[in-house]
Amino acid sequence: MAKVRLTSFNLFTFACPGLGVFKTKACIRESFFDANQERQNFSKEALKAVRERYLKEASTDKYATSDDMNLREIEISAISKHLFDGLKVLDIGCGNGYSTTSLAAIYESNFLGLDLSESMIEAAVQRSKGLKLNGSIQFRVANVLDMQIEPESFDVVITERLLINLPTWEDQMTAIKSIYSILKPNGRFLMMEATLQGVDKLNTLRQKVGLNPIAHSTKKNWWINRFNEERIGKFLGEYFHIEKIQKFGMYFFISRVIHPLIVAPEEPRFDSKINEVARKIALELDTDYDQLGHSAFFVLRKTQK
Repeated sequence: MAKVRLTSFNLFTFACPGLGVFKTKACIRESFFDANQERQNFSKEALKAVRERYLKEASTDKYATSDDMNLREIEISAISKHLFDGLKVLDIGCGNGYSTTSLAAIYESNFLGLDLSESMIEAAVQRSKGLKLNGSIQFRVANVLDMQIEPESFDVVITERLLINLPTWEDQMTAIKSIYSILKPNGRFLMMEATLQGVDKLNTLRQKVGLNPIAHSTKKNWWINRFNEERIGKFLGEYFHIEKIQKFGMYFFISRVIHPLIVAPEEPRFDSKINEVARKIALELDTDYDQLGHSAFFVLRKTQK
């Protein structure tokens, strides 16, 4: 039987393919398999789960790939500041096209959105038909691990929480290398992903004021694989010049600390008025506020190896 090294755990029971059921409160979040076939099987199970989740959400919610609609708007605003007219832009993991169409409504550029889910792409195509866009836009079903795109063909590549949906570090590295290869010389990779340290800092503050910690993943998204900041920073530095790393700490401070304290014992809601106010404050102040929260925006420029 293949050996498995467990590197970190999450608080729920999970049946891992080929490994049986762990009858404890801990479950694998990231595993490195000595046998390559075991790693591939794990990745396939995770990708299947991603498809099944987003199949249910594709046509019912314009924010389908993110529960927090205010954070989504903050992220789109941050990305938009690094675009301009005349670009060829690839949005990988575009979901139902909300972010892609939002950006195409601003800039006269050529946009291509890719997503693993056929239902998401169908929803994206339908969404784009009813909108007034400045840029041209196309959508296509594709896996980031097998995009079949010509090398050096895009000025900008965007990901929003795409890479954290790849369940192993090996898959994440493969995807980043592919993104590097399809960028033109000096092209930009706008990487909106999530880190472990951001959640940990937020949880430290939450626990100080009597709030429960936020789990790194749940039964709804057990495959989520947030980045270790030191490791991802070192790896990205081998391929890109890191121009900026931006976090959205002010929004997380208000929405994940102040908000739950105010409404307790009721559960906070993502669509609450206070989160809308938090979004407006965060956009106006544009501060990382102690690096709180999982969301991290890496602005990267391709370097020649």
